[in-house]
Formats: sequence, structure tokens, C-alpha cells
Amino acid sequence: MTGDGLFYSNGSILHLRALGGHPGRSVEQGEATDRYVIAAYAVPIEGDYAVTTSSLVAADTDCGDGNVVHVYVNDTLVNTATVGNGTTSTFDIEVGGLAVGDHIYVAVGPGENDFCDSFEWDFTIAAAN
Repeated sequence: MTGDGLFYSNGSILHLRALGGHPGRSVEQGEATDRYVIAAYAVPIEGDYAVTTSSLVAADTDCGDGNVVHVYVNDTLVNTATVGNGTTSTFDIEVGGLAVGDHIYVAVGPGENDFCDSFEWDFTIAAAN
């Protein structure tokens, strides 16, 4: 399956914008793996970092089953939050010391399915105090 930045070839909506997006389909819908939208941040200066002032809102209050958000440092999962339909959750975490070129990834996926899984989000990646 290939993506073009907005739709998978099977017609599943998958997009990411600065203020929100929509994940792809789930394994419950026949995918080999849950389809996440992913924002990546490359560390420019060695130091301690944190994801702060975060919020994820499962925006559609009339249907859907919410979203899952994961925070990774390189290949290591460091935080997970589940957001129920029409609710808000945070995913703040101090990720510790990172080297230049390390990556912080914030990934949002579907609940049991991708129906009505549009979300709104906001977060900051900053040097930790």
C-alpha cells in the first residue's frame, strides 16, 4: 500500500497538519499494522529535552472511538496516552539527555477503527529545565 500524503491507495484518509490530522486504518480493519501519522523532531543541540504543554483532542464528538498517541525517542517508546472520543489528554514527558541527530517522534493512531478519528493537537519540544 502506498500513500500520497493524504490518502492511502485503499481510500483511507491519512493526513497531518500543524494543528491536527487523521490517522489511517487499524488492524481491526484488515491492515497489517495500525496506521499512524507521525511528526518528527531532530535534536539540533545536545541536552535534556521534554515534550511540554501537550494536548490531543479526539475532535469528533458524534462518532468514533478515540485515538492513541505515542512518543518515541529514536526507536524507544517513552510515553503513551489514549484519548476517548470527544475528550482531551496530555502526553507531556521529560525525555532526558539527547545527542545531536537524535529524534523525538509523536505518533497518533486510530482506536479500534479510523471512523471519525480526526484530532486536534498542540505540543512543544523544548530544552528541559
